[in-house]
Amino acid sequence: MARTATLTMLLVMAASAAIPADVGTTQSNVPLTSDEVAVYRAFLESYAKGSPGSVNLGNRTTPLELSESDTKNCLRGIRLKGQSGRARTVHTLDSSIIAGTKTVLVDAEHQRAVVEANDPGNTIRKGKTVTDAVGAAFALGLLIVSEITFDANHRCAVMAFGFVCGALCGHGAVLVFQEGWR
Repeated sequence: MARTATLTMLLVMAASAAIPADVGTTQSNVPLTSDEVAVYRAFLESYAKGSPGSVNLGNRTTPLELSESDTKNCLRGIRLKGQSGRARTVHTLDSSIIAGTKTVLVDAEHQRAVVEANDPGNTIRKGKTVTDAVGAAFALGLLIVSEITFDANHRCAVMAFGFVCGALCGHGAVLVFQEGWR
């Protein structure tokens, strides 16, 4: 639907930067919908806007895993549809998601190894300054996005993201998007 191109972020909830691995997931054979692509693109355009360089986006989604606190507090009144059936399904992302953004699609597993090798804790011990070590870690960091789940009326979309740039370097959140005209 074209209307989701006007999605705006309604709410951000703090979350761990750790994004779950692909343990026990199933690769979807159904392509992303135009609404899902629109939500990812809206997120990426906003996320990468303040970055001095490009952002490395992992090429696979992860399952959307919401805590009890998320569902009882921040998602109160939002009835998500079909989350249980899709809970362990993931998609491979393609270039349609990143077109026109400051984002590079990368192999997530390879980039995780790059992040680990360039962890600021390790590179500082090897003589890099804190500023240089953190700057390099951010430039090589990995952004991972979860699957998107819509509410029953298809007016809200929920997703999570995590950015990892080392053992103690990163951030993440659960996001709720709402159609712009509401």
